[in-house]
Amino acid sequence: MAGSTARSGQTGYTKSYIHVPSAERRSGFFDLHPRAEAMKNRSIFITLQVEDGAFFSVCPIIPVQKGDFLGIFAGVIRFSDSCSAVHGISGPEEKLWLDYSTMTGLLNLMRVSAPRGDADVHLQWELIDNGEKPSLMRRVSVHASRAIRSFEEIVRAAPRKEQYLMHQSPVYAKRGY
Repeated sequence: MAGSTARSGQTGYTKSYIHVPSAERRSGFFDLHPRAEAMKNRSIFITLQVEDGAFFSVCPIIPVQKGDFLGIFAGVIRFSDSCSAVHGISGPEEKLWLDYSTMTGLLNLMRVSAPRGDADVHLQWELIDNGEKPSLMRRVSVHASRAIRSFEEIVRAAPRKEQYLMHQSPVYAKRGY
């Protein structure tokens, strides 16, 4: 009956095609993919951890394009004379910096390369418009510097050698930041 049409209550059969999940349905893992492909927000990640717990790998589960927004780099924004060489990300203004020593998010767990080393993401300071009243709020976001394949590890370059060396230590790899 392949290729026939329905007659008198019988079900007709047609040539089968590969099923492509609908972007409208969000009932399972595979239904996320088509919807996510159309968005610039690529903040869907997993962490991979080896058995001994000493190594993390942060990976997107969908392909990422250059310029895509991956999420927020967690930390406390500080305004002080000293910026931590180990846990600090310098801001766009003197004395402004992000301290990620006391809190962490998934993107804080990404691998860190040497300063000016190979990296596929960059950190970007942004002003946030809260919309209601004039205020100056900032955040540090993570954006792709190049295309990243699904399940390819995300890497950022350390701003200073001290930070790079700290992230290479097995003690800090186990801690996560």
